[in-house]
Parts: sequence; structure tokens; C-alpha cells
Amino acid sequence: MKKIEIINVKTPDIPKNHDDLLIDSNDFYSEKENIKNTINDIFDEGTKIIKIDADYRKAEAKLSEVLYKYYFLKLFSKSANKENDFNKKMLSIDKYINQIKKYFLDIKKMKNSYSKKNILTENEVKELYYKVFDFLGIEKSIEDDLKKFENENYPRFKMLSYNMCKDKSYQELEKLSLEVNSFINGYKNLTDAYDYVCYNSGNLIFEMIDSLVKAIKEEPKKSKLRVENRYFFDNDVIMYLDYLGWVELFSKIQYVKERTDPSIFKKDDVKEKYYLLEKNYLVVLIYNEFISRKDEQQ
Repeated sequence: MKKIEIINVKTPDIPKNHDDLLIDSNDFYSEKENIKNTINDIFDEGTKIIKIDADYRKAEAKLSEVLYKYYFLKLFSKSANKENDFNKKMLSIDKYINQIKKYFLDIKKMKNSYSKKNILTENEVKELYYKVFDFLGIEKSIEDDLKKFENENYPRFKMLSYNMCKDKSYQELEKLSLEVNSFINGYKNLTDAYDYVCYNSGNLIFEMIDSLVKAIKEEPKKSKLRVENRYFFDNDVIMYLDYLGWVELFSKIQYVKERTDPSIFKKDDVKEKYYLLEKNYLVVLIYNEFISRKDEQQ
């Protein structure tokens, strides 16, 4: 077995006071009034329309980043420290995230409605302009809250955890969060879920490998590699696959994936089995982050 180097990423220390997680929805409309008035004096209506488009694209991109971080933390919530009102803070963040998603949807609907008009009134331009302006400030606020929440309650995540999720959209992380946590909740605790995955994934692993190798052989031009089943495992039985075994397996799968046309992994049989295997691997990663956090506290 190859030695695996685990790299920790340390996030900056921050103040421990986190009372501001309790959200007041009135904050949506109460910030930066003085700045707004100054901007209103500087920009004419034509300039505001151009700035609306630029700021809207910026807000949309930032929202994706915020939701990605949020669903990543939701996915790994079983590894978090549940002391210090964790559940209460998470519920507050859940509420805030739902608010900003709804608020941005309202902005999007308004923008789409206005885009169908040939001429906008001055009030329509101002209303949309200020809503987008406000939303950028709101995003910065929740982004800061998420950083504080992570540093106060979560372990210093390993690169393995980040890398597993780096190519996923926030929609994919949302789906994984719901399904992986539902799976874990079906057991007495995280340790039992981890043990089940380590003892009972053998058949799924071999089925996924068989499907992948077969798909590559059927379309050899779509891969730079000529892989056989034995590349992944030398034996035909997996009684128990521990953490390092899972890391080595997914390192090999990732190596093949990077040198193979994406269409191979989108084939129904490969896609379905890989997704199930991916969820099992996430349980393993979550458990390892949980153990790492416990070790950090000792």
C-alpha cells in the first residue's frame, strides 16, 4: 500500500463571538443608505442600466460561491462540533440562505420583466439598481458568517475532502448532502455508518470497475489508457476497505477519469455505480474529518 500524505489547510483565526448569526430580514433594505444617495447623484440612468447588468452577473456568480460553501458545510455537518449551539446556528444560516435565494429570484424575475420593455421609467431603473446593490452587500454578510461558522465548528478540512467536491456544482452538493446525511441518519451514529460502508462495499466496487473497464474497451479511442480490473485491485474479494484503501481506490479512479473522455463516465451503467460509490466514499471522508477534529481537541 502506497503511503498517503494528508495535507491540512489551516484557516485564519477569527473572533469567537457569533451572535450575529441570528438574522433580521429588515437588514435586506436598511444598509448603505448614505452610499446609495451618493451613487444616485453620480450616475445617470443610462450608466445605472450598464452597472445593473455588470453587478447582476457579479451577484449571480457570488451567489453560486456562497451556496457552494453552504452545501459543502451541510454535506460535512456530521464531522462538526455539535457544541456551542451548532444546531441553532445552522438553522439560522438555513433561514438566511433561503431568504437570499428567494430575494435573488425576485431580482431575476424583475430583471427579466424589465428586459422585455423598450423603455424603463426612472423609478424602475432605481428600484432594480438598488436591489442588486443591496444584494451584493447581503452576499458579503452571509459569506463572512459562513467563514466564522466553519472556523468555529468544523475541522481543518483535508485536501482530499476539498478535491472530492471541487468539480461539483452547488446543486450537485445539495443533492449529495441530502442523500449522504439521510444514509448516515439510518444508523445509530457516524461510526456505525462508516463501518457498514467499509465492510459492505466490495460488490459495488467490483461492479463499478467492471462497468468502467468494459466501457473503455468498447470505445478505446475515448481513453488514453488501457486498463484492466487488476489495475484497481489484485484480488477478487474485498472483506474490508479502510480509509487509506478508499483513498487509493479513488486516486486510481481519478487518474483514469482525467485521461478518459467524460462521455465514458456518463454512460448509464458507469454513472449510476460511480455515483453510489462516490456517496460511500464521502461517508468515509466525513468520518475521517470527524476523527481528525476529535484529535485536534485532545
